[in-house]
Order: sequence, then C-alpha cells, then structure tokens
Amino acid sequence: MVPQGRARLPLIGAMATFTLSTVLYAYFSHSAWQYALFAVIFGVGFGAFYASAPNLIVEAVPARQQGISAGMLGVVNSLATSVGTAVLTACLAANTLKFKVSVPGVSAKVTGGWYTVPNLYTDAGYRNGLLVAAGAGVLGLLIALAMRHGRAPATGGEASG
Repeated sequence: MVPQGRARLPLIGAMATFTLSTVLYAYFSHSAWQYALFAVIFGVGFGAFYASAPNLIVEAVPARQQGISAGMLGVVNSLATSVGTAVLTACLAANTLKFKVSVPGVSAKVTGGWYTVPNLYTDAGYRNGLLVAAGAGVLGLLIALAMRHGRAPATGGEASG
C-alpha cells in the first residue's frame, strides 16, 4: 500500500526498475538465469507503471475528462511501443552480422569479400537498442521526479476540476 499522498512513488520505482533492467540486459544477458532475473525486474517495473499511471491521470484531470484521459494513456502506450520497436529495428539493421569470405584461387574482387547474413544481428545492435530504452527510462524517471501530481493526498480528480 502506498502511503497517503505518495501516489507517484510506484511510477518513480517503475521508471527506475525499467532503466535498471534495460541496462542489465544490455551488458549481462548471456545466460538463462540472467534473462530470468532481468525479466522479473522488468516485470515488477512495468507492473508498477501500469498500476500507477491510471491513478495519476485520474488525479490530474477533472472527473468529466477522465474517460478521454484514460483513453489517451492507452494511445500513448501503444505509440511508445511502436516507436520503441522502430528504434530497436534501426539499431539492429545498423549492426547486421557480416563475415569475410575468401575462396582459394578466386580474387577478392570477384567474391566481394564481405557478406551480410540476413536477419542475424550482432550484440552491439541489441545493446544499442537497450541503451536507447534505458535513456527513455531515465527521461521518464526525471519526469516522474519533477511532476506535481501524486504528491498530495488523492481526491479522485476533484481537486483539479
């Protein structure tokens, strides 16, 4: 249970654990137990986000606008997922697996030398995408720390009407 007037604490915790989990995934995700541990950290963070964001929105807007505000939260969540997927795809596409081929007796000019393996990416591609996500988590954490809603006891949106 969140103490009275501390409704934004779960959001701060969510952004901190999201950032932590993406940094851990970026640098230490090489075994099954690490993936499992980082997934738990990530899940706790997003559980806290999905629990706190609607409550903070209800508190921030008048009662007559709460429906549209909750709908906009869903739209923004979907948009963020789409943008995140696009950014990760760009990071991966910039870091495809390449290898050098040499055929005995055939000139490198004929073979071209370097070949790209389609749909296989280097660790750097994943790491860069995860670090961009960590940067987004830091930005979210800074916003959560600076926001004014969630500091006072909840009024169910009546105070902002």
